[in-house]
Amino acid sequence: MLVLIPTAREAKALLDPGLLPRGEEPQAAEVGGRPVRVALVGFGPAAAGALSALALARERPRRCLVLGVCGSYDTRLLPVGALASARHACLADLGVERDGGWQGPRALGLEQAPALPGRAAVSQWLDLPVWPGLEREPSAAFLTVSRASGCAEEAAQREAAARERLDLPAGAVPLAEDMESFAVALAASRLGVACHVVRAVSNQAGEPRRAAWDLAGALAALRAWLLTASLG
Repeated sequence: MLVLIPTAREAKALLDPGLLPRGEEPQAAEVGGRPVRVALVGFGPAAAGALSALALARERPRRCLVLGVCGSYDTRLLPVGALASARHACLADLGVERDGGWQGPRALGLEQAPALPGRAAVSQWLDLPVWPGLEREPSAAFLTVSRASGCAEEAAQREAAARERLDLPAGAVPLAEDMESFAVALAASRLGVACHVVRAVSNQAGEPRRAAWDLAGALAALRAWLLTASLG
């Protein structure tokens, strides 16, 4: 198992004090005194895709675990402080405005990653293995973006666009917005590595007031879960 964390701030909150990862080179760390292998993958989809590919290629684990915070599109289903494991992920803001609406890669007839022997082409969604015990119904879909929703209206528009235009897998509902999960999952899929994504909700997506976010509480909840999770 290789643990992948976007930022140093998140790593500091989640890992035991001591030697903390400084980059994409996998290194030893501890969680509750238990040894783990950890790498930082950076902020945003471009950095996360590139740096996680390097880390995974160097380590070649069977599984990887992406940890961090996210915003919730529906705090009734996924409240601040709750944990969610992604069942589906997509790069939600990749596409073009056309004919009065937004169109993603599938509608444009484009592939983000071509088919390879033993690897299916990727146009829009990636299916992910849910971490046992963190299953949510309806199935949690994470929208990865390069620019977080700046207001409630923008968040609602993104959620609606995902429902209407992204050909959601059966039963899936867009519940969370983050900035790395799809990129890491794509890198992992190309290397044949099972990718789990577990995130804690720090805010409602589109909430512009940082004072209303609870980053510390979300990271504390994720740390508490991590202390009991089986990381073998």
